[in-house]
Amino acid sequence: LKAANAPYEAFWLRNQIVFEGDQTLAERISSIAGVAEVRPEKIYPLVRPVETQAAIAAAAGDPEWGVDTIGADDAWAMGVTGGGIVVGNIDTGVEYTHPALVNQYRGNNGDGSFTHDHNWWDPTDTCGQEPCDNVFHGTHTMGTIVGGDGPGPFTPDIGVAPGARWIAAKGCEDLGCSESALLSSGEFMLAPTALAGENPDPSLAPHIVSNSWGGGPGDIFYQDIVNNWRAAGIFPVFSSGNPGPDCGAGGSPGDFNESFSVGATDIDDVIADFSGRGPSVFGKINPDVSAPGVDVLSAVPGDGYEIVSGTSMAAPHVAGTMALVLSASPELISQAEDTFDIVRDTAVNIVDTTCGGDDDGDPNNVYGEGRVDAAAAVAVAATGGTLTGTITDIATGDPLPGAEITAASDTFTGLGIADETGSFTVLLPEGMYTVTATTFGYGTAAAAGVVITQDQTTTLDLQLEALPTFKLSGRVFSAENGDPLRRVSVLALGTPVDNVLTDGSGRYSLILPLGTYTIQASQGGCLEAATSEVVLDHHQRLDFELGRKLDRFGHGCRLVRSDFDRVSDQSAIYGDESYGRLLLPGVFNFYGEEFTELYVGTNGHLSFLDPFFSDFVNTEIPNPAEPNAAIYALWQDLVVDGPGQVLYDFGRSGGDRTAIIEYRQVHHFGEDSPASFQVKLFSDEAAVIHWGSGVSSIGAGSRATIGIESPSGDDALQ
Repeated sequence: LKAANAPYEAFWLRNQIVFEGDQTLAERISSIAGVAEVRPEKIYPLVRPVETQAAIAAAAGDPEWGVDTIGADDAWAMGVTGGGIVVGNIDTGVEYTHPALVNQYRGNNGDGSFTHDHNWWDPTDTCGQEPCDNVFHGTHTMGTIVGGDGPGPFTPDIGVAPGARWIAAKGCEDLGCSESALLSSGEFMLAPTALAGENPDPSLAPHIVSNSWGGGPGDIFYQDIVNNWRAAGIFPVFSSGNPGPDCGAGGSPGDFNESFSVGATDIDDVIADFSGRGPSVFGKINPDVSAPGVDVLSAVPGDGYEIVSGTSMAAPHVAGTMALVLSASPELISQAEDTFDIVRDTAVNIVDTTCGGDDDGDPNNVYGEGRVDAAAAVAVAATGGTLTGTITDIATGDPLPGAEITAASDTFTGLGIADETGSFTVLLPEGMYTVTATTFGYGTAAAAGVVITQDQTTTLDLQLEALPTFKLSGRVFSAENGDPLRRVSVLALGTPVDNVLTDGSGRYSLILPLGTYTIQASQGGCLEAATSEVVLDHHQRLDFELGRKLDRFGHGCRLVRSDFDRVSDQSAIYGDESYGRLLLPGVFNFYGEEFTELYVGTNGHLSFLDPFFSDFVNTEIPNPAEPNAAIYALWQDLVVDGPGQVLYDFGRSGGDRTAIIEYRQVHHFGEDSPASFQVKLFSDEAAVIHWGSGVSSIGAGSRATIGIESPSGDDALQ
């Protein structure tokens, strides 16, 4: 390969090389003694959600229903939130600044700065030097593992183990995960590296890796990775896939004997129709257990929340449960079989004989050992004594809800979170600890030599002193013409301080405590965001200039006021996940190419190329996956039914031919409120997207994809 100057990547956890080359090179390689096979690289599917729904976090309940059903909040009441445990996921990435996740990111230094080395890995080169999620899936799954703060004041509590820390590897480019990205991510989890792939450090490996991707049953592709994780004491958790209700279709790697696989149940503890079932071709009961996986609310990029169904949502409940068990009994760290047995043995038994299993139906190949019970698992595993107390403001005596309590010995670090009254409880192994308390805007308080005795309670109250505060102010301007920009959001990333909006003169003002911050100015839409680091130890001024977003082709956008055009011709496009073709009134130019037909999908996207289906899972763009040559007016999970219609009209505007497509009275899946919007195309490569009534509420609009994308899917204006 070197002699042929062929790009390649060799892996050290699996005896495999991925290279780029032509047929001649492939034949040369295959003729070498010792080469078992040469074949195209496989793309493994994400365990794609069965459905998604928009959600308003405030209406979700606290904690989220799945967290409550498995009793995670009862474990928190015992003083177990997952402290001292690190969970990794291999998925589409994670939005690390999401308010439900930022505090749990291991790369968060706690002072407004972040260290991504050894905590984030992107072999796909999609996100680069800091975590991102171009789909939503990885953010959603990680939210179920650690999102929220448990007994603290944050809502909604979407995560099972909010005291645990997380790291992530982007093993999935989008809804597909290439072999090379998955292998690279598997190696990272065993020995995390710096961002450039240097300085691997196995001591920074996570205790648990949660995976919501996979292939068909009996596929040994990831066997070497899983075996090596197990040898290193890392627990591999996998979803069983969504091929149900067929028996034996539960996929790999979850069906490995060395993996722990998870099926999906609903709020009534009934298995989901889609949940992957056994038996496993490797001989084990599959899945091992089941967990909530229907209508699960969790985090999505854009600081939002969505309700999603799938075994992808079930596996994180179990990964979080294992984090709680390890935190309650640190001697179980790296002891996979003992931990797996506890989680299996304490699951709520549900008998089923549909797909076989034990003669009495328990365990079985539908539910496994039953629906996971985090509270029962923690109660069985728990050892040690209890540390309790309150955290208050030294000047006022007021409680400090959400304050973090860290108790560190030579062998274990536990974490507690103060509730609304400032009270905390932490279950700790017997030993001597140094206890520190921290919260945003306050200095640290510490106590050394705190003794924890098994089956006894130690009380410790700590008081924190407020840090001095300073004003950060400035103005935000347009980089294009120097005009002040109104309603730009200015935010201190990774802090609980609310963003502020610039006024008509582009002015803003933030009050922040002493510290180092990453300040972001953003308006979204047609403007790029800007960030700046600031050490705030006195009143300071910080100005920003925001430039226009441009794709490589040179497309930009601007906000204009426009009225709906009159459209009367009704198309036959109707229903869910469907699309239709319209012949255009002549040639239309798009990204330098000429087109004479347009494909209109029910999910708010238009394409000049046949997309083969109307995809309800929107992604960031550019994305080489279908659709391409596309205009995304409001791409998300939309339905055209009832009074909903897709209409069109062809005409002229000056010297240009025009095509107008109107989505009228459509609604988001799972919601009833309708919305209307239009796309007006001009033959000279211009487009106007007009959003009308209801768009501000349809699916909250918070995670819709809006923009244009090239025919090859490698260039876009988002």
